[in-house]
Amino acid sequence: MSFLRQISRIFRRIFSGETSIVLTAPRLADIVIVDAESESRLGECVLFGQKYTTIFTRPVGGKMTINLSPKIVVRSLYYLLAQSNKNIPHCYFMAILDIVKPTVVIENTHIAHLARLASVYRKIQFIVVLNGYWLNIRDGLYGSEELYHKQLARVVQTLGHKIDNYHIYTFGAKDIEIFEDEGLGTAYSGIRYHPVGSMMGDAYGSRHRLQKADFDIVWVSQCSSETLRGSMDIQRLLRDQTIVAASLVSKYATQNCLSLLIQLRSPLEDEELEMDFYSNLYAELPIPVSFSRNMEIFSAYDAVSRASLVTSIHSTLGYESMNFGKRVIFFHLELSAVLKVSSSKHSDDNEIWPWIIVDSDYDSFEMKVDELRMLDDSLYRERTNPLVAYLMSGGRTKLANIALREDIAKFIEFVH
Repeated sequence: MSFLRQISRIFRRIFSGETSIVLTAPRLADIVIVDAESESRLGECVLFGQKYTTIFTRPVGGKMTINLSPKIVVRSLYYLLAQSNKNIPHCYFMAILDIVKPTVVIENTHIAHLARLASVYRKIQFIVVLNGYWLNIRDGLYGSEELYHKQLARVVQTLGHKIDNYHIYTFGAKDIEIFEDEGLGTAYSGIRYHPVGSMMGDAYGSRHRLQKADFDIVWVSQCSSETLRGSMDIQRLLRDQTIVAASLVSKYATQNCLSLLIQLRSPLEDEELEMDFYSNLYAELPIPVSFSRNMEIFSAYDAVSRASLVTSIHSTLGYESMNFGKRVIFFHLELSAVLKVSSSKHSDDNEIWPWIIVDSDYDSFEMKVDELRMLDDSLYRERTNPLVAYLMSGGRTKLANIALREDIAKFIEFVH
């Protein structure tokens, strides 16, 4: 982004009414969370009881705070003058790190940006928490080059040295393979991978007893109100494929008189369009469709715990449901031509999970669902345990949220 465009974007954000300017520096802390969007999840699951400082990169709940103390302004300008590409956010974050002096910086979205910082601040441990399964958009389609791991690969190529103070916490081995496909193996990049499982899923499972299944099918929505309003090609494709998948589920549920719960994706304040969309899709069901709303961060986990069968287009929550022992079906359909969940070690996604629907033929769909529903529990576990272990870090000895919390404590203890 050009320097003038950066300036224009910053001024638009400042005068948007969403941004508060604070003329003080953030407090000193051992832990910095980059991106306030992650704070509620990390605070609830990992950092409870610990002190940390949060830096905003975007509005959260319509609000954003920017710290502009005199020291931050002076240091940001110094780095800006010294830097050839004039990246304002990068200089601002460098100024923040100089002042806060953290031991650990945690992020889960802007992973390429974090790599640049890791290459400069070698004594700080930078942690990326991928609280989601990792996938590829096939090369050349729908902005595939903007995928985070592809951006990270381009940044690592420019650094000229390894970043062994950079850690990525993944669901399982499959996700690491996708990074390695981009040339980001530890031997070349220095990046340290930790296949620990789901931070959110493990935090939920350790605090809540899984509810008795009282819905035959739970549909995990990928079509938020924002997606339904969107005009991007990938948003239109996701919307269209949701309609196709819903027609299959609706027919099957009608024929077998099954109950259906839909876990909404939209936040509470923007759920109406999504709810209307699904109400229309399932208007003919013999049993009225029910909805699970995003009341709090674990609402979706409560929903899938009530399922006999979990269904979705492609969903992190679907993978987490496997770890709960749930039976899961994914609808890839025409998205199979766009998305690939598995790494280059697999020719197609059915190798990592047999119950992926790749076409809209109802008879084929019915056969797969019947097979899955009728499997004896012990046979189902025997068949799927190796797959779940591969996808969700089998062989681990600790819950993901506890493993991450303990690693953070070790980093801080080592410095102090």
